[in-house]
Amino acid sequence: YKKFSQLEEDCAFTAAAVSITLNHEKNICDDIKIALSMAPTAMRAKKSEEVLKGKEINANLLAEAGQVASEEAGTLTEQASKGYKKKLVKILAKEVSDQYRRELMQVLVKRAGEEALERAKRA
Repeated sequence: YKKFSQLEEDCAFTAAAVSITLNHEKNICDDIKIALSMAPTAMRAKKSEEVLKGKEINANLLAEAGQVASEEAGTLTEQASKGYKKKLVKILAKEVSDQYRRELMQVLVKRAGEEALERAKRA
């Protein structure tokens, strides 16, 4: 799990969590779950998961999954702008642009994926 917030005690406004299960030989991704959050909305990054599932995970593949996740995260901004969340989005928009948040999501997914891969190899 990786998060980014302005202040350490503040809630994360952009976060990614990755869980990887490797096959018996510890070289192929049997199962993967990627969750994305752009406060206050969260979602599964199923297209990003498809990039990795059934493959041998490496840095290039994690970077690709991060890119796909950043594209998927665009829908979070749309969802967050509905109803009472519209005020929060306006506040966040003043501090961080959508493009920056998508680029940040790409980095967070790659880093969380690297950590999840190392944990899966040790399991």
